[in-house]
Amino acid sequence: MAVREGDSASSRQQAQERELAALAAGIEELRTAFERYFMGLDRLPPHKQREQLERALRNSGLVRAKKTALRFQFQNLQQRMTSYCGYWDRVLRMIEEGTFRRERGQAPPAPPASAAGSKAPAAEPAPSGKGMDTLFQEWTQARREAGVDPHGSVTYDQFLARMQVMRDRHVQQFGCADVEYGVRVKEGKVSLVARPIGKR
Repeated sequence: MAVREGDSASSRQQAQERELAALAAGIEELRTAFERYFMGLDRLPPHKQREQLERALRNSGLVRAKKTALRFQFQNLQQRMTSYCGYWDRVLRMIEEGTFRRERGQAPPAPPASAAGSKAPAAEPAPSGKGMDTLFQEWTQARREAGVDPHGSVTYDQFLARMQVMRDRHVQQFGCADVEYGVRVKEGKVSLVARPIGKR
């Protein structure tokens, strides 16, 4: 929503807050749309929806918002979108190469907030091309049970950003096409175990 020069400071802030909420909702809708495509529920990837959202983020005036909290939240949205785009592009590339296994008919993974207490096997890997929500849930649950982070202070966005850096490092280290990750608990320590997939 455009903010006119003559609007009061309160009106401008309210408009910016609405824009921020709309962008956040748009990112979640796009994430769901990509998960549906990856699961084989939709025939085409939501490229047009992604382009529109990327344009809205580029053209947003929130980057110049006077309120520091709004600018900070907007920067977090930009970082989240960047992380998601990297993840989506990798999965799309895997689909093109025929190395991604679709699970047709299964619902998209539930968001982290809805993960109550499902406990997965400690060393079962979750492919990097899918299931980041599930991997985050397993990792968070394991850390909570081990007393490492009982309050779950690490957010999903922070986890996703870390995984992107970790994945890129392991791809270079192993010289592989991609990496699978699993959660391992040993002597009270929780770690993520990497397993290379394919050759570049």
